[in-house]
Amino acid sequence: NHLDVMKSSVKDFSDTGPEPTDDRRTRIRAILMKDSSEMSGQQKAAAIKKLAEESGKSVKDTQEEVEAELVKLVHSISIDPTTGPNLKFDRLKRLYERQPVFSARTSTSIRNQAYSTPSPLAFALGHAIGVTPQTSIYDSTAGNGMLLAGGNLKESQGNELNLDRVDYLKKLGVGTVTNEDGTTYDPGKKFDAVKVNPPFGSIPNVNYDGYGIKKLEHLITLKALESMKPDGTAAIILGANREVGDTVKGAQWVFENYLYGHYN
Repeated sequence: NHLDVMKSSVKDFSDTGPEPTDDRRTRIRAILMKDSSEMSGQQKAAAIKKLAEESGKSVKDTQEEVEAELVKLVHSISIDPTTGPNLKFDRLKRLYERQPVFSARTSTSIRNQAYSTPSPLAFALGHAIGVTPQTSIYDSTAGNGMLLAGGNLKESQGNELNLDRVDYLKKLGVGTVTNEDGTTYDPGKKFDAVKVNPPFGSIPNVNYDGYGIKKLEHLITLKALESMKPDGTAAIILGANREVGDTVKGAQWVFENYLYGHYN
């Protein structure tokens, strides 16, 4: 029953990937995997603060460390050959419900719109576009690698502006990690899939193949899609119109027209 599933979930999560080899990593995994009956949200926040104090890191940097460990767990669950997509999604959903709130922000993370993709959503998008452990993925705003999880990490590429996250991407096992501007960078190769959750904002008009692009997220998306194989697939997370109905002829309308005219 549901209660039995919840009780067994910590064991389920501990079976994914190699066991932690040091006390700090063990404590981080406890923060991620214990439910509210074992460790409240307040206790998890206090545990992260204590880890930060012990290492001399800021709370924000320690949250990044915790999130990087989370991505490793998500990847292990996503590529598990013994479970189907429904069970994987359920495990990721329960893991997401257990994770602490990553609320600490810095001026840099705010400026870069560094918001992470929830793991169940990242997995669902990958499943929808046919990602398997053999799929090469490109993410031009990769963060800690959540959208790369579930694919062939060795053959994938993550581009990221934040140097700490670049380091975590390398530790995750991503084959190619770059630190470039996602609005202009060309990886020089094609990938099976493109997955991006780009930062958003207005920009001066950019002439992109004859189309006037005025949104940062649209420009990053179009540049990333250039690296998709002709028979590849893509999953893009973008803001939607607030009102139901036809798109007003503005930045969104121009962007969608380009997509409809150049991709299936």
